[in-house]
Amino acid sequence: MDAIDHMRRPERISVDIPVVITTILSSSDAILANLTEGGALVSGASLPKGMQVQIEYEEQTVYGIVAWSEQDRCGVRFAYSLQDGPLHTMLTQARMLRDMTKSPVSYASHMPMRPRIASARPVTGGFGRRGLS
Repeated sequence: MDAIDHMRRPERISVDIPVVITTILSSSDAILANLTEGGALVSGASLPKGMQVQIEYEEQTVYGIVAWSEQDRCGVRFAYSLQDGPLHTMLTQARMLRDMTKSPVSYASHMPMRPRIASARPVTGGFGRRGLS
């Protein structure tokens, strides 16, 4: 893959989302293993290339077509780009989590500083038996 292909293809985000895949012939449980606004890698389902499918997740239905298929997984290209709904929310959250773990910025640098502990010096005077002598 050259640099131009990489620029055109959206970055796939790793997810683990249980869904129901429905075709004209059957319905089965599967897992979305990666996701973009334009498609998904479906694990646990091997459907023929070119088959129309619908992916159901939390009251959202996304329509697509199988772009490629292997033993126990396939790639689905969505008919319409994900722009809202529960799957888009999961994609956004997974992208943010990936960016937080990938970023070279230290998130500890944004935390408030802890107060420094004073050095252990002998207490002179003060309260209690030691302070009375």
